[in-house]
Amino acid sequence: MNTHQAQDFPQIVAHIEEQKRMLRNAQSRAGQRPARKNRREETILRFNFSRLSVHRHQFSGLLVSRTSFIPSPYAPCAQPLSDLSKIMIDDLVLETHHRGTYLLVRVVTPQDWITAVMAIVEDERGEVLLLQLYHQVDTTPRPEDILAPGTVLIIKDPYLKLTADGGHGLRADHVSDIVFLPAHDDRIPSCWRSDLQSPQDQSASFWKAKGNDCFGQSRYRAAVEYYTRALVSSPTTEESHTIKLNRSLAFLKTNHFDAALADVESLLSDTATKAGEKALFRKAQALYGLQRFRECCDVLTKLRVNYPNNTAAKAKLNAAVNRLAEQTTGKYHFKKLQAEASQLRPPWLDHATYIGPVEVRQSGCRGKGVFTTKAVKAGDLLFCEKAFVYAFSEDGAVNSAGRLDTSILIDVNANSFTTGAQPELITMLVQKLYRNPSLASLVQNLHRGSYEPVQGTFGIIDGNPVLDTFLLTRILLLNNFGCLLSDRAAAQARRQLIGLHTSFHNFPSCGLWAFASHINHSCISNAHRSFIGDMMIVRATEDLPVNTEITIQYLSHLTPQRQQKFVQNWAFACDCALCQDGDQTSDAVIAKRSRLAESLQSVLRPLTRCGSYGGTGSIANVIRKSSALLAELEGTYTKPVEEVPRIALWGGYRDVACALTLPGQGIAPNPQKAVELGLKALQCLGFVIEGGSLGTNQDLVVKKWGFMGNGLLDCWMCLKNAYYKTGSHELALAADGYAKVCYRIQFGEDETFGELD
Repeated sequence: MNTHQAQDFPQIVAHIEEQKRMLRNAQSRAGQRPARKNRREETILRFNFSRLSVHRHQFSGLLVSRTSFIPSPYAPCAQPLSDLSKIMIDDLVLETHHRGTYLLVRVVTPQDWITAVMAIVEDERGEVLLLQLYHQVDTTPRPEDILAPGTVLIIKDPYLKLTADGGHGLRADHVSDIVFLPAHDDRIPSCWRSDLQSPQDQSASFWKAKGNDCFGQSRYRAAVEYYTRALVSSPTTEESHTIKLNRSLAFLKTNHFDAALADVESLLSDTATKAGEKALFRKAQALYGLQRFRECCDVLTKLRVNYPNNTAAKAKLNAAVNRLAEQTTGKYHFKKLQAEASQLRPPWLDHATYIGPVEVRQSGCRGKGVFTTKAVKAGDLLFCEKAFVYAFSEDGAVNSAGRLDTSILIDVNANSFTTGAQPELITMLVQKLYRNPSLASLVQNLHRGSYEPVQGTFGIIDGNPVLDTFLLTRILLLNNFGCLLSDRAAAQARRQLIGLHTSFHNFPSCGLWAFASHINHSCISNAHRSFIGDMMIVRATEDLPVNTEITIQYLSHLTPQRQQKFVQNWAFACDCALCQDGDQTSDAVIAKRSRLAESLQSVLRPLTRCGSYGGTGSIANVIRKSSALLAELEGTYTKPVEEVPRIALWGGYRDVACALTLPGQGIAPNPQKAVELGLKALQCLGFVIEGGSLGTNQDLVVKKWGFMGNGLLDCWMCLKNAYYKTGSHELALAADGYAKVCYRIQFGEDETFGELD
């Protein structure tokens, strides 16, 4: 995810201003009736022509760009349908939420989809309107059309809105405001019932067969509807058991784990049922999908005892046992995770969340925070969390149609926009909670800023949860993390393509990690996050006593205007020692540091180019020039390094030390000087190191870990190489051990440390 302020991009500013103008124009017509009634045939013809034109345009081009706007928030309907009054299309007025009412409509065209699912609908009088449903896209691997012709639905608190082309149509942002009616529903007018729907004497077995046909065609949504109709068609007890089993499997296919669990629980509670084996397995599958692995293992163990020949149960039990072990011990096969993430698209990994020696508590005026429950060492695993929702995107990636795909989400009120996968992530969150309301407690209390949801949000009304899309959007904007496919793979790519120490700030993928969202920010953080697919790994970057609050960097300390972004995005100003020092340091000193750092790079740049310099004299010259620049740079700092890390100075010492161990062709290295400068570099980050100097016969021991600076791993590897070249093998082994800890912190694991190039 990449969030930007609109003022930095003139074309976006123009886009936002035009949208604001349209919103003002629309609001000026609030309460008015549409200028003219839609003509049925003309409206349908125009929609179908537009749908086909858009599809032709998309398939002929190489770039698909979708721009979504976050509209002005409005509350979802929190009333049961029985308390609402029925109205017709002719009763609607513009730019108005018709509270306390509902509209019954039928779809009359095939659906279209750009940023919303769209179709033309009619009411019982034959009046037609465009309907736009947001966040209703099926996010399963095999999506089905939700607005197929003939679909009948109810729209709670209908909202008639002016459209961009000057027309008008219905818009629904809240999935809970839409009620899809099954074909057998008594509320469907007789004039809308097809021949298949009309006969009242069709048997349960007839509808079950229809459901089985749809299931075989991977039309699981339709299958559920037919199975549901079969259950109200007077099935026998045996038929009812079979139908519920079939429906539970269809629910599983669409990730409706709560509904699947409810079906099989009703079967297992019936002592007369003969569907025990399949019901137990379906229950285990639903529990696995909800990540309730201990319960899943209990069910599968019972299944294996009663049905020892069930090979599928054996395989599922092995998987559940592995997930439970991860969940309780935090022991992962990280090398396998790396391999899985490199192969899967999207990289949704089948692994469990582990919460280690940390817990969520109140953190004063900072709200909730995460604290240690026991003392931990640098590199220790604090937690490893699977994303609640995760949307994958790659720069330059092509979609299934072979075209480059990009999405832009514009927040008109905040004058900001996001590129990447965030629009998809919002829909994924909405859909996951709507399908599995039992999971709402994991996210509903996350930080939402000043947004106040309507009473009844997340409650169950008419059998479904009331979801406020704008609340969930706000939660995502404040709590999601941008991420890479794999920090380790990205680091290797950067080394190969653009050299050592280069920063990388483009995070096209994003996700919501609910537990991690409670961690507060500090530029001088004591923990570091890394990613492998949709797994976030957080490790301590220093030794921490019990009851220490964990902090991470929301933005890098190198991010321009980060204080402004802290205020705009999270409504706080960072007051860490690094930020305070930055505020107290004059612009002239900051400019001097930047100038000296650039001069230092100019001295070092030729040294790392093959054949640029030759002979020990050149090395001596580089050391002399760089030492003078480093001394001048050190003079720009006044506060003790124990209080504030000296970032620019650290980078200078590190780069010179690394350069002296990675010379170009014909260059005689100077490992002795590399050791001296490497140790000084670490001290600039606040490391307290005992021993390590050449010729002292002292062991290398880190007494206190310092700031996790960019390139820390490279510094330790530089020291390791320098020690080896001087014959100090014990010191080299010690440096290698600390490099391994840094690798573990930076990339989340050290199982692949031996593959470091």
